[in-house]
Amino acid sequence: MNRLLPLTLLLVLAQAVAVAAQRTPAAGTASTPVVDPAVIGLQLSPQDRSFVEQFIVTGLAEIELGEMAGQRSRHAGVRDLARRMASDRKAANQRLTTLVAPMKLAPLPDEPTADHKTLVLQLESAQAADFDRLYIDGQVRDHEDQISLLEMEVSSGDHPELKKFAADLLPVVREHLQLSKQLATEMKEASTAPALRTPATGAAPRNAP
Repeated sequence: MNRLLPLTLLLVLAQAVAVAAQRTPAAGTASTPVVDPAVIGLQLSPQDRSFVEQFIVTGLAEIELGEMAGQRSRHAGVRDLARRMASDRKAANQRLTTLVAPMKLAPLPDEPTADHKTLVLQLESAQAADFDRLYIDGQVRDHEDQISLLEMEVSSGDHPELKKFAADLLPVVREHLQLSKQLATEMKEASTAPALRTPATGAAPRNAP
């Protein structure tokens, strides 16, 4: 019984050495890297990376400006649209952030551009009569730029999920632009309409000819 034990140990060691030899590549032979299937296709082209960064940063501005207008505007239509656009853009930014999270990109932008910061300062110091006009005019410009950005990704992007994201967002952004333009037109017409004159107290009405 005792003589069989060393023999058994030798057999086990021999098998272990044989298995290790099979797993170890021969000298001078490159080993094949193991690729996680979940990572395949997650590399972004320059177009896709630029789209992600620009969409995120313009979204930060739209959210900040929308929340400000939702509180400060005296125009019910402007307040409602501002709150809606801020809410829609929060959802869009969150969806995009979740989509690109597995791609392990460099840190995404976390603040608006210098131009948007300037507009924020202008709105903060604007009088009530100018606030709505400045906000809506800015949203018209920004949404026209957003549409161009989304259309570029749809036509020239490489990542299929980013292209689908852009295509899904286009109808929403186009509607925001249309509503912003309608408000801009309404406010312009209201500002140029002749003021109605109220007769002075006690003044006798004029007789009709």
